[in-house]
Amino acid sequence: MKRFRFRLQKYLNLKVQQERLARLKVARARAAYMLEVNRLQEIEEKTGELLAQGREALRGSILPELLVLCSSCLQVQERLACEQQAAVERAKDQLREEQRALLRVRQDRRLLERLRQRRWEAYYAEFLRSEQKTLDEIGSILFTRR
Repeated sequence: MKRFRFRLQKYLNLKVQQERLARLKVARARAAYMLEVNRLQEIEEKTGELLAQGREALRGSILPELLVLCSSCLQVQERLACEQQAAVERAKDQLREEQRALLRVRQDRRLLERLRQRRWEAYYAEFLRSEQKTLDEIGSILFTRR
């Protein structure tokens, strides 16, 4: 009997490689997302520090120029926080898209693997039937000789 050969093996190998690449892309997107989240946290921490310094300055005698400067710094921080929040959302969207792509490739690979498994089982069942047929023929030949 012929050796088992899955005709779609090259396609399955391609899907395995695509899944590996998709996993890498998800890891990169997750790292980019975490980087953006960390930057946002740093901006929020800096804003908190500026607010604390502004409160302390208000308790003591404060120069009007310093108050204006502190106010403008807070406005800049708020703008940076808004921009960074948008960057976080973009990174999150990119991560979700990469995860969806990974899921699609993984489903395709699993489908091909299940198909390969079914074909293997059918091949093996046919192999066993063939072996049994051969053994039965040998047995009948030996029986008729006696």
